[in-house]
Amino acid sequence: MLRQNRHPGKRIMRVRTRLLAVVAITLALAATDASAEPSLESIEQSNSLENNHQTPHTKWGKPLASGKIRTLFLVNQNPNINGLPLRHVLELMQRFDISGDAVLAMTGKGKTYAITYQGGAGVYGGETGAKRLSGLLKKPYDCYVVTGPVLGHLPATSRTTILKHVQQGAGLVLLYTTGDKDKPLLDQFQPCGAPTDSLEGIKVRCFQSGRGRVVSVQGYSSDATWNAYGPTNTQRVFGFHIRRDLFYEAQGRAVLWATNREPPLKFQIDLGSQSIPREQLASRKIKLSWNDSTKNIPRRIAMRIRSESRGSQQPRVIDDPGAAQGQREFQLPTLPAGTYWVDVIAEDKNGVTGWAIKRFDVTTGTRIAKVTLERSSGEAGDPITGTVEIVGPGIDGAILRVHVIDRHGRVLARQEFPKPGNRVAFSLASDTRMPGYLGIEAVIVQDGHDACYGYHGDAFTITRRKQDQWNFMVWGRLYATQFLELADDMLAANGVTTRMETSNVPWWYMTRAGMNYTPYCGSGLYRLPDMGPQEPTVSEHGVLERAEGCWNHEPEVSARLKKWTEDERDFRHRGVLAYSMGDEVAVLGSCLHPACWKVYQEWLKAQYGSIKALNQSWGTSFSGFAKIQPIVDETSIPWYPKRSQRIPWQLTWANNAHSSRGPTSGSTAWKDTWRNYPRYIDRKSFQYWNFANYCRRFRDAARQMDPHARCGVEGSDIFLDADIDVIVRNTGWWMPYAGENGGTTNEVIRSIAPGDYLHGNFMGETTFWSSILRGGNTLGKWRVDNMFTPAMQLKPAMKRMVKSGRIIFDGLGTLLNGNPKSEMLDEGIVMLHSMASVKMAKIGDGTSYGIFRWRDDQGKTRSGTPQSQFHVVNQRNHRAWHRNIRASGMQFRYTTDGQIKRGEFDPTRARVLVLSQYEVIGPEEEALIRKFVASGGTLIADVRPGIYGDRGRPRDGGVLDDL
Repeated sequence: MLRQNRHPGKRIMRVRTRLLAVVAITLALAATDASAEPSLESIEQSNSLENNHQTPHTKWGKPLASGKIRTLFLVNQNPNINGLPLRHVLELMQRFDISGDAVLAMTGKGKTYAITYQGGAGVYGGETGAKRLSGLLKKPYDCYVVTGPVLGHLPATSRTTILKHVQQGAGLVLLYTTGDKDKPLLDQFQPCGAPTDSLEGIKVRCFQSGRGRVVSVQGYSSDATWNAYGPTNTQRVFGFHIRRDLFYEAQGRAVLWATNREPPLKFQIDLGSQSIPREQLASRKIKLSWNDSTKNIPRRIAMRIRSESRGSQQPRVIDDPGAAQGQREFQLPTLPAGTYWVDVIAEDKNGVTGWAIKRFDVTTGTRIAKVTLERSSGEAGDPITGTVEIVGPGIDGAILRVHVIDRHGRVLARQEFPKPGNRVAFSLASDTRMPGYLGIEAVIVQDGHDACYGYHGDAFTITRRKQDQWNFMVWGRLYATQFLELADDMLAANGVTTRMETSNVPWWYMTRAGMNYTPYCGSGLYRLPDMGPQEPTVSEHGVLERAEGCWNHEPEVSARLKKWTEDERDFRHRGVLAYSMGDEVAVLGSCLHPACWKVYQEWLKAQYGSIKALNQSWGTSFSGFAKIQPIVDETSIPWYPKRSQRIPWQLTWANNAHSSRGPTSGSTAWKDTWRNYPRYIDRKSFQYWNFANYCRRFRDAARQMDPHARCGVEGSDIFLDADIDVIVRNTGWWMPYAGENGGTTNEVIRSIAPGDYLHGNFMGETTFWSSILRGGNTLGKWRVDNMFTPAMQLKPAMKRMVKSGRIIFDGLGTLLNGNPKSEMLDEGIVMLHSMASVKMAKIGDGTSYGIFRWRDDQGKTRSGTPQSQFHVVNQRNHRAWHRNIRASGMQFRYTTDGQIKRGEFDPTRARVLVLSQYEVIGPEEEALIRKFVASGGTLIADVRPGIYGDRGRPRDGGVLDDL
C-alpha cells in the first residue's frame, strides 16, 4: 500500500508498506447446522479456564495452607448469547487456591438466529461434550460447583457419578437460587444447620449427603452486590473492585465449607462501633485478635483499610505474631467521612490460614450534600461549571476544593475556595489532553486533612467523535452485568474505539473505557427480506412496505426525521462517530405515493432539462413531465381470485417499471411496444438516488442536533446492487460487507470518497488486513460477545488479529487511513466502474455484471435456469483484475461513470484505463476514452465494451469497435 501525505507547503512524504503475505484472520463465529456438533478442540476452547487477563482482586485464599482444591465447574450457558459465564470461575480462581475444569451445559435449545451455542439441552457439544464430561469424572474432584439448574440436564450416568462422589466426601456448591425444579435433587440430601461463622453474611441452605457437604447459596450481603446499571456516584468514577472482591470472597467461603476445608485461624476485628464520628478517630483503635484451632503460629498478618473512593490506606504488617492466639491494636488513621472495610489475612509458610473483613463508616456533621453541573458534556476547552452545596454546622477555617479527576482519581484541574458558603459556584478548565470521561469531585479540607468528599451523580463528558482517526467498531452490548466495565476496559485495551447499538443508552462504563458511539437509529429505511435482489415492494395503497411510510411525504417525513435524530441527543453529548441508519437495509427505494411520484417527475426534469429530451430518449410523446404516470398492468397474476391479492404485486411491478423491461407474470395486456429500457433504467436510477437523497435528509436533520453528524448505513450493498457514487456523495459513513462483492465496493469507495469519509468493512465473514489494505478507516465486528470466550478471554482468532494489528491500533491506522491528508498512491492504473452496466444486468443475465434474479408474485427469488450466483460471476472479472494488478507489484484506483459525466475525473493522472464488464457507455464516457487513447493512454477491456448506449439503448456493435 503506497500513500502520500498531502500538506501544502511541506515536503511530500511517502510511506511504502510492503506486506509479502496477508494473514487471513476469520473473526466471525463459524455458523454450524443446529444438528452439527462442534469439534473436541472447539469444545475445549469454549470450556478453557486459561486466564490471560487478570482483573483487580485480593488473594483471600491463594495459596491455601491446606493445599489446592480440585474442582469441576458445571456452568449454566445461555445458548443465544455469550454472557461470559466462565468469567465467574476465573474470578474465583484468582482469589482462591482452586484448580480444575469446566463443563458448559444448557437447560434449553438455542434460537435459530444469532445463537452462540447450538444444540439441545445438556452438555455443550452434544455427544462429544458428554464424552468429555465422562472422561473428566474418571478422577473424582474435591468439589463440584454448579452455577445454574443444569444437573438435571446432564447425562444420567455423569449425574449419578457426581452425586456418588459427593456421598464419598466431595463438596457440592450450588451457586444459584434453587427452586421447585431443584426439589428432586435437594430431596436426596439431609438438611443441616448452617455454620454461623464460616458462612456469615451469606444466605444459604446446607445439607449432608453421606460424607459430603452440600451448600446452596441463595443470596449475598449488600456489601457483596452492585448494580452496573445504577451505580453510586463513587462507583461511576472508581468502579466496583471492592464489591466484586467481597462477592467472590463469599463464594470462596462456600467452597471451603463444602469441602470441609474451612481456615483454621479465626479473626475478630473490633472497632468499638460500626459508625464512628470523624472527630473521634484519634481516640479509636482497631483491635485485632486471632486464634488458630490447630495451634499453628502464623508467620505473617497483613491488615489494611479500603474505600471505594478516597481514604484507602497502605497495608500494615505484623511480621512477628508470636503465638497461635494473640491480639494487636492499631490506631485508626485520620480518614475522610465515608464507608470503609478493614480486611486482615494471616499466612504461614504454606499459605493462607485465615482472613476476616469488617465494615465501618466514618461520619461528619458537615458534609457535601450535592454537586451539580450546569451541563454534563462539552467540547475540549469548554469550562466545566456547576455548584457545590454544603450542609451542617459552620466550617470556619475550612477550605473547599473542587476537582476534575480521571477514573483513577488523579486530579486534572482544581479550584479552591478558602471561605466557602453553603452554596459555591465553580468553573474548571478542560482541555484536549484530558480523557473523555471525567469525575467532578468536591472535598472539604479541615486542619490540613480531607474531611469529606462529594461527587456529581454522573460524569462530565468531553465529546470525542474520533472522526479524524482510524476506528475499530464493535456491534452490540454485553449481557454480562457483573463484568461490564471489566470487559469494556479489555476491549479498549485491544483496539476497540466505538460501539454500535447499545440498546438506546450510552452506558457509562463504555464511555469510561474511552469508547464513543455509533447509535443504531430509527430511520424509516427498510431491511432486506433476504440476500436476493433488491426490489422495493409497496402495499395495496402503493406506499413503500417494511418502512415507516413514503420517503417523500411531507410534513410527515420531516417530523419523523426530527424525532429519530432527537432521540440520539444523549449519545451526541457522549461523542458519536456516526449515526447508523440501519443494518442490512436496502439501498434503493421508491413508491407510488403521490408525493413520491411528484419527486420522481421533478427528478426526471432535472435529468433531461426538457420533455423533448426525455421523449427522444424514451421514444414517447408526453406533453409534460406531469403527464408521466406509472404503468399498472391489471391483467397480471389472474390466478389470484381477489383483487386485494393481486393489487400489491401489480403496484409493486409498476413501482419498479417492470413492464418497461418485459412482461409481468400472467399478463395478457403486455406487448413488445411496452419494452423501454431507458424508461426502466431511469426508474432504477431514481430509486438509487431517492435512497441517497433520503440519507442526505436524515443527515441534515441530525445536524440540527449535532453539527458534526456523519450518517450512513452498514452491512448493506448486496451483490454490488448499489449506486456507490450517489451514496458516497450523500452520506458521510458507509460500511458494506466484504467478501467478493463488498471488496469491490470498498475499492470503489476508497477511490472516490473524500479523504474524511468514514468507510471500511463490517467483518461478518472477512478479514482484518484486507480492509486495512483497501484504505478502510473504520473496521466493524459483529458482535461484541463473539469476540470473547465464555471466560472473557479474546478468542484465538481475535487474539491473533490484535497481535498482528497492534501497530494499526497504536497509530499507523490513523497515520495511513484515518488521516484525511493521506492519499493512496498508484501507478496510474484506473478501473472504470459502470453503474449503468449494473442496471442493465437487471434486464437480463449478461456477460458483464452477471445475474440479478428477480422476484415472483410470492416475493421469492427465482431464476429460469440454474445459474451461478451473481458474486461468482462477478469475481471472475473485477476481482481477477485486482489480484493480477497487485500480484504485479502495482496499485490501482477506480473512477465511475457518474464522475466522468460530472467532469470530476482527471484523465491526465491516468496511464491505463481498464474497462472491466463495461457494457454501457454514454457519450461523455466515449468522448473521454477516445481523447485519452489519442493522447497516448492505454485502454484495456475484458469484454466487448459499449454494446449499450446511454440509459441502456442497444447498439448494433460496440461503440469503441473502431478504436
